[in-house]
Amino acid sequence: MKYDLYDFDGTIYDGDSGVDLVKFAIKKNPKFLLKFPAIIWACIKYALKIGTKEQAKNIIFSFLKDVKDVDKFVEEFWEKHEHKMKKFWTEKKDHSKDIIISASGYFWLKPIADKYKVKDLIATIVDTKTGEIVGNNCHGKEKVKLFYDNYTVCAVDREDVL
Repeated sequence: MKYDLYDFDGTIYDGDSGVDLVKFAIKKNPKFLLKFPAIIWACIKYALKIGTKEQAKNIIFSFLKDVKDVDKFVEEFWEKHEHKMKKFWTEKKDHSKDIIISASGYFWLKPIADKYKVKDLIATIVDTKTGEIVGNNCHGKEKVKLFYDNYTVCAVDREDVL
């Protein structure tokens, strides 16, 4: 079976949807700005390699603890940000062979993947009650691992690409 495999941020979406999601959360509830020092510190620790990307994302998305209706929040996010989807992809007639694999959160990509009827979405699982990543961040080698965990490719030895 032939699939079209896409990253999301910077490929299908013009920019970083996670950054836009956090900005959207701050606009909806400015008290989330109080978390900004902790976010900066987590990002510095990650940059200095004394913290992980998962730890930084756990801090960044901790604002979800205070979002009463995450589904409605995500729906409102897409109402304001769907225009950032790139035309080459949105104007494509058939997405039934498209697989999106992204480090962005599954919970905010799922509605857009469903809308365009993509074959599959592989993304970082974020607990919408706590903002914490469940498992590993779907980034780098982890993207390859998750793809191979979901799809068997006989012609390529998995260790060759990891």
